[in-house]
Amino acid sequence: LGGALERELGAGLDGMDWPQVVLLIVAEVVGTGVLAVPGAVHSLGWAASVAALLGCYLLNLYTGLLLARLRRLVPTAVTLGDLAAATLGRCGALAGWVGLYVYIAFLLGDFAVVLGTSLQATLARSNGDRGLSRIVAYGISGAVLMITNQVRTLQNCGMLCAISTLAIVVAIGLCLGHVLTEGCSESGSSQPDTGRGWAVFGALSSLIMAFAGQSIFMEMMAEMKEPQKFHWALHLALPMIMFIYALVGGIVFAACNENTPTYLLDALPVGSMLSRTVGGLLFVHTLVSYTINQQVLARGLHLLIDPSRANALAKEQPGFWISCLEWFGITTAQLCFAFGVAISVHDFEDLVQLIGAALATPLCLLLPLICFLGAPREFMSLLWPKAELGSASALSLLTLALTVVGTIAAVRNIVLNFGK
Repeated sequence: LGGALERELGAGLDGMDWPQVVLLIVAEVVGTGVLAVPGAVHSLGWAASVAALLGCYLLNLYTGLLLARLRRLVPTAVTLGDLAAATLGRCGALAGWVGLYVYIAFLLGDFAVVLGTSLQATLARSNGDRGLSRIVAYGISGAVLMITNQVRTLQNCGMLCAISTLAIVVAIGLCLGHVLTEGCSESGSSQPDTGRGWAVFGALSSLIMAFAGQSIFMEMMAEMKEPQKFHWALHLALPMIMFIYALVGGIVFAACNENTPTYLLDALPVGSMLSRTVGGLLFVHTLVSYTINQQVLARGLHLLIDPSRANALAKEQPGFWISCLEWFGITTAQLCFAFGVAISVHDFEDLVQLIGAALATPLCLLLPLICFLGAPREFMSLLWPKAELGSASALSLLTLALTVVGTIAAVRNIVLNFGK
């Protein structure tokens, strides 16, 4: 266990260095969740927001490091399902794989919502008319995704991640500049009156969703040259993410107060050059986020459907073209499901809260803790002190409570909005 981790990379893969993984984490985690952060800060207030952001950072850092340590027990694990199978048995594997793929499927729906709204903002007319209907915007977004979805490895997303990170940084900077100079319109906030307690749990779910990235951490480590250096990437990427969220949430809430928008793009005047520019940048960023996450789901389904051809990633390998055709069919089916979810959703914040509470919390926070608690006891003393078992058990109970209460709050919010 203490030696070097050895594994085989797929054909044509050289492996990622840890700085490249930093970009991958930032591009994947700072996805659509950042758009709901100002609304979450508005619901929580200043003191609770600071505590919640710090708590989410520490909890996500701990569970991310926990996954890196657990991988020492199972160096061949490529997904959370593989890890759960090794530490929890068949039932754990079923929960891990099903939970992972259901979570990613709905996350893709969340990305689809943002792709549609950002494209509408990009092509909106100067008179305030959206220009494109929601269905047309989704159709155009889907056509573009059918091309980018054919990228089949995370390593090949390196350049896309750099572009994505630059796009979201510039977009956020433009939004914050407008909010600081022009403020927010009174129509910017559309938060329903759900009661203070329920609003707090909904906001916590939004922040958990904004930080969640553990769903593909195992895949990242599987494609690294030196997966034992994954913790270096975490220690650099997660503080950057927390700083971005604190900056965005704090500035928008300070400038807008009660008019804080639940969706950051709503702070910009429709049809303005600024809104179009930010919409275009957000479209590019979300396109990359979708591409990264859909790979994990598509590969899992591909291995299930045709394991003999799923690893045919180079033209020289037998069955490569049939493998590409299968990949195209799988990713297109995922695309249809994602846009089906997007069309059925009434409000962006509702979807973020529901995914954060019902899927991100149990999968990204609770499952790594349960895998730790279920790891073979004969290896425990080699990896971590026994005293850690108590704190991990307490955190497991906390995340379970957040899952239950947060899901109730999210569903309650959806019902109230649907009634409107």
